[in-house]
Amino acid sequence: MAPSKNSTALRPEVHFPPVQNGMDYLRSVVTHLTWRPYRARKPNPGPEQLKYAVLHLQAASEVLLKARLLHEHWSLVFQDPGKANRKKFEEGDFTSCGLRETVKRLSDIAGVDIGEAARRALEDLAASRNALQHYGLTDSAAAVEARAASVLDFLLAFVEGQLLPQLSEADAADVEFELGIVTEGVTEIKQFVKARMDRLSRKELKRFKNQTVKCPSCKQWALVVDGDGPRCLVCMYKWESWEWEDLPGYYKRSVQGMRADEIGDHIAACPQCNMRTLTSGVSVARAPERHFQFCFRCGSRA
Repeated sequence: MAPSKNSTALRPEVHFPPVQNGMDYLRSVVTHLTWRPYRARKPNPGPEQLKYAVLHLQAASEVLLKARLLHEHWSLVFQDPGKANRKKFEEGDFTSCGLRETVKRLSDIAGVDIGEAARRALEDLAASRNALQHYGLTDSAAAVEARAASVLDFLLAFVEGQLLPQLSEADAADVEFELGIVTEGVTEIKQFVKARMDRLSRKELKRFKNQTVKCPSCKQWALVVDGDGPRCLVCMYKWESWEWEDLPGYYKRSVQGMRADEIGDHIAACPQCNMRTLTSGVSVARAPERHFQFCFRCGSRA
């Protein structure tokens, strides 16, 4: 007998509470970043895998951070909590706060300190996601993997420390199971990021330690500036001549978390190459604990 129109037997419910929903996104991220072509020995994600890794990691970040706000109070996820409406919240008919405001509310209201490094990693991820959605993103697998590993590390610790204690025993058990799977994937991602850096350190980077700084894109000590145009040996991105004077500001914002209105006083004309690319407070791979005036065009330092 065919099921009646009122039967729900063939209509399974979609049920993803916030934390479980976030974990589902994280599982998707590691699946895409550890994707192997048929019979390939090593992960080699293609453009489609990288695209969905970025999109799903951004979604996971927003869902999981807002899940902690929800625990504080449901109105806090509204863009304007003063106009929060319970009926609209339950129907999902509202505009929620953005990632930056979510982080601010977690700190100011919930007392959850995200940390400067994690905040910068989340903002870099949001910028990548926006570029992908609106303009199309061209990036290397290495850059996406390195940035994703930092965000994944943070989110795993956030789930364990901030969200698991708020869940029921049954829900916590489900999330802990997912945490194990995601952690295994993150470990694999970090291993091949590290293997790539070790290989570079033994060969190319060993010759350029005085001219190598942390890359503002992938955050690895792999941006070589030797007068031949700044290039990252991990991202494989080479800055073109029209980008050289923008690179110091990008470095200050992305690597050091400096506000745009603070950057100008830290950049000057280089006496060696005459370009406005001499930047104060920059560390090089040979002496990461020290700070120099470093030129992002010719690699000279003082």
